[in-house]
Amino acid sequence: VVDNPYDGSEAARVRLLGASEAVAQAVAAARVQREWAAETTVAERVELCGRFLDALEADVDRVAADITAQMGKPLAASRGEVRGVRERAEAMMALAPASLAPEQLPEKPSFTRRIEKVPVGVVLAIAPWNYPLLTAVNCVVPAVLAGNAVQLKHSPRTPLCADAFERAFAAAGAPAGLVQALPCSNEAVHAAIELPQVGLVSFTGSVKAGHAVHASASRRFIDTTLELGGKDGAYVAADADVAAAAASLVDGAFYNAGQSCCAIERVYVHETVHEEFVARALELVRAYRLGEPRGRG
Repeated sequence: VVDNPYDGSEAARVRLLGASEAVAQAVAAARVQREWAAETTVAERVELCGRFLDALEADVDRVAADITAQMGKPLAASRGEVRGVRERAEAMMALAPASLAPEQLPEKPSFTRRIEKVPVGVVLAIAPWNYPLLTAVNCVVPAVLAGNAVQLKHSPRTPLCADAFERAFAAAGAPAGLVQALPCSNEAVHAAIELPQVGLVSFTGSVKAGHAVHASASRRFIDTTLELGGKDGAYVAADADVAAAAASLVDGAFYNAGQSCCAIERVYVHETVHEEFVARALELVRAYRLGEPRGRG
């Protein structure tokens, strides 16, 4: 059960897969991936991802409402996150043809040498709750473009966001099982990592969980991508536009309730503008109000 962080009401109820079920789903995805990858070109995968974006945006009301109900960001911010998926995805779609093309190496007598870009099979994507779409799309779209299947395990705080990806890819015409939600326990995740069909694990979350994911993946020598947060500071120089600096840094600290990988955590201010900066920052901070995230404020 996922509670609404604003009022404590039930936001969602999702059945978790057991370890054997999670393993069976990933194995089935590998069968789908092999056939699909053999039959599709990079250009066709780019087209599929374009249709995915259209389907996700057509579902914006439902997706945004689910994000807000599960993790509490204002509804306008949730809708903005849905829109932001396209910018990131289209950048990766534009890079795909050149990035995935074979690399021809210099000629050598009696040899033809090149580097082929081949799918790894099933990609296990483990996504956090703070930006449940933008963090997930960083893995899901490039994985599909490269010819892989994706098992998407979202945070227990935002499981419905994995459903949104599965739903949109299905609406786009992807074969069943190519992109799937994987609602399961941590134990089931580690069981999936041990599968030979899983060729890469992408994780965004805490340092502690990142250690655990890397430990499981390292036993198989498969690649992992780990994004474990940031520790971001800022410096306001003597010649800075203090009003602009205060506005940017207060927003950078408080946006998404501060739950951002690149949120501003500390500010160093030159002594000559310190008093002005603090006064302007306080004015902005005091204007913030807690409220219903589905409202207009």
